[in-house]
Amino acid sequence: MLRNRRFDTLAGMDRTLKTLACAGTIFGLLALLYPAPVLAQSDAPARGKDISKNEYIDRAKERAAKRFDKLDANHDGVLSAEERRAGRSKRKAAAPQQQ
Repeated sequence: MLRNRRFDTLAGMDRTLKTLACAGTIFGLLALLYPAPVLAQSDAPARGKDISKNEYIDRAKERAAKRFDKLDANHDGVLSAEERRAGRSKRKAAAPQQQ
């Protein structure tokens, strides 16, 4: 029996297009149901915005606590003279050389 190749090709293309349309619809619905996470908003004010004294102090305390934790090598809650010297040496080594 002779088969019409053109008919088979069109039927295959039709089936492929239907499958792609169905997959696109499913992915579109999934995108609506599970949207990308909203960018987290920071408590810190945007650059150029006003900041209160309390906010300024709170941010400074947070930065100071992070610096302290980096310097406190043995994590005993006390910065020894040696730990402070080591921290200064690291900062000087990381700073660009000025001429």
